[in-house]
Amino acid sequence: MRVQHLWARISVALIGLLSGLVAPTDAQAGRVVASILSVNLTNPVTANGNGVSQITFSVYSPGIGRQANIGTSPAGISVSSSPGVNRYGGIGGTQAGLNVGFAGNYVVNITLTPLRVYRPGENVRFTLTVQGTNTIRITSAMGGSAPMWFDNSSPPRALRPGPTLPGFTVNPRDAEYIAYNDTGSAFAITNLQYLPNITQSQFDSINLDAVLSQTPTLPGITLPPSGLFDQTGLPDPQPGNLFAAVGQLVDPTDNTVVGSFAEAVVTAVPEPGSITLALIGLGVLGAVQLSLRSNPRRGGRSDQENEEIRDDAGPWV
Repeated sequence: MRVQHLWARISVALIGLLSGLVAPTDAQAGRVVASILSVNLTNPVTANGNGVSQITFSVYSPGIGRQANIGTSPAGISVSSSPGVNRYGGIGGTQAGLNVGFAGNYVVNITLTPLRVYRPGENVRFTLTVQGTNTIRITSAMGGSAPMWFDNSSPPRALRPGPTLPGFTVNPRDAEYIAYNDTGSAFAITNLQYLPNITQSQFDSINLDAVLSQTPTLPGITLPPSGLFDQTGLPDPQPGNLFAAVGQLVDPTDNTVVGSFAEAVVTAVPEPGSITLALIGLGVLGAVQLSLRSNPRRGGRSDQENEEIRDDAGPWV
């Protein structure tokens, strides 16, 4: 009986422990593993021009300037383009056409050199992914430079005005979306939509051409230099899913739609180790309790056996 009592106490402690392991904490539920900025910009080159051969801009994000992120193969920064051939995919799927320079602990300068020029009439598309952050802000401060793009001349010639690139932060716990303009030129966002709980494949399938072709709802959300837009009270994504925002970019000087975008944060998948441990532990506990009930001798002597021993042993037991 002592063993059975011990197992009862262990049961309570084990169930309490496993409940703590299975239940996600607030920190786990709101943890972000990556941020994504995908843009589809109208090509500034005229029909008789020679295309866009390079794009430069600066990104602000906490900790982005660590040494591992600097150079042509940064550990936590990647770029790609779709649909069609990936203009930033090297041999064997390696990263190509990306160079990251250090500007500060929170700021890096990014140069994109596509393997194939964006020809006149082809929209300038790329997707930037930054690991371990919920923020991608395009900045011209703190050692950064305003976004620019260049044609395919020799030497390359800067095209004016520069590209419009939106910055953002998403807090997925009690979800909040913040749009930033940390550059020197105003822009507006129209037809803004939230997709608060989608998968990576659903994000990848967003048709930014369709978003670009929508009729803009003017004046939209105007963001002057150093301006921001903050929306709270949004639905939370499930762990492992993405919170995304999709919209159009408008030049407020003439209300021309200059691009479309999709922004997202990727939330963490719950670690399977804790759940697996919980299931194994509960299974073992159930098996032991069942064994004790079916054969009490394994759990110690019965009350009748203890009484018989005391009768045989005399007053000292």
